[in-house]
Amino acid sequence: MSTWRLIFPILIGFIISFLAQAVALAAACDPKFEDKLCVAEHAYARACKPLPDSYQHFRIEEQLYDLFQLSPEMVQLGFCRVEELRIVRKWGENSHSGFALGRQIVIDRTFLFEVADMPGDRAFRRVVFSFPGYTDRPMRMLRDFHEIEKRLFQAKPYVAGSSYEFKHFMLHELAHLVDFNFENNPQPNSGYFACEFAAQILHGKTEQALGYSSVFPEQFGHNVDSAIYKRLADSSISSFYGASWPTEDFAELFADYVLLEHFGINYTIEKDGEVLFDRAKQFENENIQNKLAIVKTVLAWPQMTDVERHAFMDDRTHCRGIFEPTLVQ
Repeated sequence: MSTWRLIFPILIGFIISFLAQAVALAAACDPKFEDKLCVAEHAYARACKPLPDSYQHFRIEEQLYDLFQLSPEMVQLGFCRVEELRIVRKWGENSHSGFALGRQIVIDRTFLFEVADMPGDRAFRRVVFSFPGYTDRPMRMLRDFHEIEKRLFQAKPYVAGSSYEFKHFMLHELAHLVDFNFENNPQPNSGYFACEFAAQILHGKTEQALGYSSVFPEQFGHNVDSAIYKRLADSSISSFYGASWPTEDFAELFADYVLLEHFGINYTIEKDGEVLFDRAKQFENENIQNKLAIVKTVLAWPQMTDVERHAFMDDRTHCRGIFEPTLVQ
């Protein structure tokens, strides 16, 4: 057999693969952020007007495109499906960063200005450990909150064009839209981590019907210090905010995974030079692997075959296979 006959099938395969990638790139969506950004008096106001020139200082549109360009395809498609990015002037009495609704992301203007103007290597200090979710319990701060620090590390080469907190917020809210999308979630009203929530109830891991956060009972008490971060590191919960509700857990894990894998951003929580929590190391923790498998599968959705998609959705519906939840002990 001639050398050409050996090389020819390989060459044809390479050409087909190259053309497939070219078609995929040609079909990449345009998020058109400039058409989606608008300013409204409040979240549910009928009128939403184009951004005034004074907003240019915060490079909002530029930072959105920076986030978009380095994100995986599933995230890009999600941003293209978003119909409106609504910046709200008057949020009301309660402070809130924003929320996702339908195909809309609503953002508090004061919060947006703060995160958009932050240096790329700076993050908010994480000092609150109790986010009670849909209850009337107050949020609680760590007793030694003034001694802890959240440090960012650039794990992979990347020149940041947008702030970390800006990227994290946008990815977190986009994750909610992905979580509630019936096209890739057979139970969009429950969210991807509904099985974990149900398993905790069945195994008596909660104190109340809405008690996802009672995995850490300390959240309902006082006088808790930063040592609780060591327990978080060994748990299947993504963050203390994620512990407030399954949908928040998914959004936190989704955002942090994308930032680590596609932007090379890791972070630690430290006190007096001691690392209490390391995001990248928690991703190696056995207890969180089932949830991480869900996030990875969702992000791979555009590349999956119909057979693979149906198999995943079937496993999700019945809480079985590698997606069966791992309980926090």
